[in-house]
Amino acid sequence: MRPLRAASGGSLLRADNDNRRECEAARLARRNILASRTVVACAAATAAAPTRREAFYAAEHAWAADRLLLAVGRQDFAGWNAGDEGASPERWRLARRRLELHLLADPSAFETLLRDEFDRLWTEIAAPALAGCAA
Repeated sequence: MRPLRAASGGSLLRADNDNRRECEAARLARRNILASRTVVACAAATAAAPTRREAFYAAEHAWAADRLLLAVGRQDFAGWNAGDEGASPERWRLARRRLELHLLADPSAFETLLRDEFDRLWTEIAAPALAGCAA
């Protein structure tokens, strides 16, 4: 059941957070980002005590997932578009963390999972924009 809110005149309107206003690519991106965030959270909860490096990358993944969810919700990908670091700081921050994880000499199992999930987020940057969802 979709949330409804009362409008003047007694009619009901769809709530502002009703995701049927989003295009299909945005809904899929949201689901994939939430799935990635869930995978990392579950792995962190079941793993042994994470090292400082693992905790740092887990926090960076949470930051990137939250920022991408906001961008998908607003359909504003300005900080994620291609460009220099000044024009798209979120994209560059995600790219740096992703590259750092790919260059680790001997990653732990959790760091390998984080690398895969950073790759998953990376693929979601362009998905809604390419489908014409960006404003």
